[in-house]
Amino acid sequence: MALQANEERILVMAPIGRDAELLCKLLQHAGLICTICSTPESFCAALSDGAGALLITIEALSPVMMQTLTRALASQPSWSDLALVLLGQHNQKVSEATLRQELGANISLALFERPVQPSTLLVFMQSLIQARRRQYQVRDLLGQLFTQTTALAQEVEGRKAIEEEQQRLLDELARERADLRHLTQTLDQQVRARTQQVRNLATQLSLAEHGERQRVAQILHDHVQQMLYATQFQAQLLEVNLSGPDSEILHTYLVDMRRMLDETIHSVRTLSVDLSPPVLDHEGLPEALRWLSSQMKDRYGLSVEIAIEGNCRMADKHLATMLFQIVRELLFNVVKHANVDKAWVSLHREEEIFSLAVEDKGVGFNGVLPVVTDPTSTGFGLAGISKRLDLFEGHLTIESTPGAGTVVQVVLPLS
Repeated sequence: MALQANEERILVMAPIGRDAELLCKLLQHAGLICTICSTPESFCAALSDGAGALLITIEALSPVMMQTLTRALASQPSWSDLALVLLGQHNQKVSEATLRQELGANISLALFERPVQPSTLLVFMQSLIQARRRQYQVRDLLGQLFTQTTALAQEVEGRKAIEEEQQRLLDELARERADLRHLTQTLDQQVRARTQQVRNLATQLSLAEHGERQRVAQILHDHVQQMLYATQFQAQLLEVNLSGPDSEILHTYLVDMRRMLDETIHSVRTLSVDLSPPVLDHEGLPEALRWLSSQMKDRYGLSVEIAIEGNCRMADKHLATMLFQIVRELLFNVVKHANVDKAWVSLHREEEIFSLAVEDKGVGFNGVLPVVTDPTSTGFGLAGISKRLDLFEGHLTIESTPGAGTVVQVVLPLS
């Protein structure tokens, strides 16, 4: 029997931003049919018309939605094993056991942690639709079997054969369910392993970057700066011992040369410290932020008030360096865009969770904030900050209102 389009469609419910639209485009590009549901009522109506699989984000699981899902899954016929795929963020602690207890222990439930590879999600959803088609085959076979049973029941002699066929079909359905659960477990293990690999690579890359910055800073301090000092000293000796008819002209040149050498030495010293602040390695993140506050005041006229709660010293120098670079990047954005001379930085630690916020009372914005990167900073901007935090199960949020300022918050677990 030919299947209708709604029997193979994927019902998508993702209420945050454009998540639903982007998920649907991804599925349609792979040749899958999908329908976006914006409310539990529309979801229930669409589900009653038929579905091949359910794709829902954790944010959509309101109490009303949980009741809708529970009723729908509980009312499935015996041949149906409608699969439910939940997409959650790494910072959203969702217990699979709790969900199974609320929705029914025998449902096909798969939890994916975002960000998930599109190819992985597509392969998994395609396998669900294929499994659903086999369920429909079983449904049709069961329908045929029912018709035959009705006819043969009048003759009595065919009952045993019908029972055997029905048991065979049920066994086949059980095998399909076991295969699907095994596939779900395998894909989940692969996704977790790949996520850990990406995190390890990000850590190695960041450590290599920090080491290179330290090496360049060391070269500037130990070699370039010392050569400049030696040149400056030679110029002073030449100026002291200068005589002859052209001494006044040469004296003027030497004064200019010493001035340029002073400026170059100052620039090299400043760049060396910016690339690898010694206070960060020797005294830790809190003292490094206080040093950064004085630097922002001296260079840009931005007064930064630092508030630190709890024990905010970090044993992991890599994470401390990343948080320091994030704060410096955000303060530089305040200098460029906020049109104010004061900002606030707060750092808080509660057990193994680090929270920091950078706030200003400036012009604010309504839309996308253009990011200008400090040439002495890491240069990864707000988008880069968010991506790096994602790799370590952290996240970044921005709250801004035109004329009322901006608050950027960062949360980073240490475990």
